[in-house]
Amino acid sequence: SAQAVSAAVQGRAPNTPGGVPASHVVQGELFGILLDLLIRDQTNGVRSLDDLMRDLMAAYRGEPGYTPEQLQAQAAKTCACDVRLLFESYITGARPMDFNRYLALAGLRVKVARTKVDGVDGVKATLEEVVNADSRDKQLRALFLRP
Repeated sequence: SAQAVSAAVQGRAPNTPGGVPASHVVQGELFGILLDLLIRDQTNGVRSLDDLMRDLMAAYRGEPGYTPEQLQAQAAKTCACDVRLLFESYITGARPMDFNRYLALAGLRVKVARTKVDGVDGVKATLEEVVNADSRDKQLRALFLRP
């Protein structure tokens, strides 16, 4: 889980679970994208991950930080939605991230193809627009991909 990897990196656990190198930074960035999409979808594009971060700063200013439970509670308040499954799946749990489930909220999907370059196997991921996305999906996509 992202929580276990973070604890290992911060020295609170002997090593990365399973002995597999992992990056808590990359996991956090990817989780943030999914959470941002959920917040934007649930608030019709009115709120985003930026709002959650501002809410956290306001709620815990001067504190030494906030707990994972406080983060989850604030995320639920920011989007006025249930974020429990997202946190249980990808923060405390170790499920593979279902990017297409959340990207679909913005009329997007990831297409993954196996490749071979100079005899070395690899993977190529491409972000695609869903052709039959409805106008709400397209509106969220425009907000999400705004420069």
